[in-house]
Amino acid sequence: MLNPPVKPGFCFRALTADGQKNVAVNVCGHNSIGVALTKSMDPAPECYLDEYGLDNLIVPISVDAPLQCDGKEYSYITNVVVHNSLIERCLKGHRLSDHYITRLTSLAIDWILQEYGLKLDTRSCRLIHGKTYVDYAGKNAEQIFSEAAKALERGIKRGENSSDSDVVDPLVSKFNMENKCSSAESKHAPLITEMPTGSGIRKGFLCNARLYGCEGSGECNQPPHDPLLHIPKNIRKRCQVIDTRQSGHVLSTVAPPRATPEKDGKPPITQCPPLAEPDEWKVESLEYGEKSVIIRLLPPPNVTSMEGINLEATPNSIEIDGTKVRLSRTVAVDNISAKFLKLSNKLLLTCPFV
Repeated sequence: MLNPPVKPGFCFRALTADGQKNVAVNVCGHNSIGVALTKSMDPAPECYLDEYGLDNLIVPISVDAPLQCDGKEYSYITNVVVHNSLIERCLKGHRLSDHYITRLTSLAIDWILQEYGLKLDTRSCRLIHGKTYVDYAGKNAEQIFSEAAKALERGIKRGENSSDSDVVDPLVSKFNMENKCSSAESKHAPLITEMPTGSGIRKGFLCNARLYGCEGSGECNQPPHDPLLHIPKNIRKRCQVIDTRQSGHVLSTVAPPRATPEKDGKPPITQCPPLAEPDEWKVESLEYGEKSVIIRLLPPPNVTSMEGINLEATPNSIEIDGTKVRLSRTVAVDNISAKFLKLSNKLLLTCPFV
């Protein structure tokens, strides 16, 4: 059984990006092309196509290679084939015919560029009124339809031998999800451009090559540390800046007097600094009560607790670290108590009487 022929829909013409060639595009229909799909890869319902058109749908599409013509009117002619259900909605009787014509024209321009590198100027795109199909030079419409149907039939037979997964995956990767016309116009664009086949960076691109010279990259080479960098340059030029961090004090510019030797040749006598007096305890107060005497002592600066204190007591005196305190009354040596007050830094001795 023969396949039905390709159904003509509409045709439009457009100039190439360089404006030198005129291209005619035939938008046709055939049932071998898949129907419009939703994002979940399910066939779009007929009611959705009638109500919303091609918005948010995946449209399967097939593009023939542009054929160069000898005629003066068009330089190239190509066919773009979609499902018949979309071509039927491009007729004037349908309420969304303008929407379908606009969207299919945009898809045709995008896929002609992707498949064959032929960029068309969207601003010069015009419908060819009075025609539904532009014939190739030397061929009538019936011959072209039969050849297109045979090509589609061969594609269907090849696809039947593959699994379902092999059919779905190419559709997802091939169909364009964003069907927008590009308004940018490139100057002096070639008619057919070669699509890139490889990545920009390939394996082994650094073989027999060096990123830096013999001295390295120099990224970590920083100027030496300057501790006086916070001082402005004009002040550093006019004033003499002395760094006193090494000596710990401000250097004096006055030189010390030179020591003159004695006339008789004896070496000068150097005076030794006086010895520091040993730290001693000081008695702050002596309070005699009816039953005891309270002694408050101020410790040396190096004493901050009871640790290391040597306390000796006799009935008439108390000696602490060499400091002796004489008492006017006899005290009970075994009942003497001592307490160090850290807040006031004092030693409190309570000595009960005998």
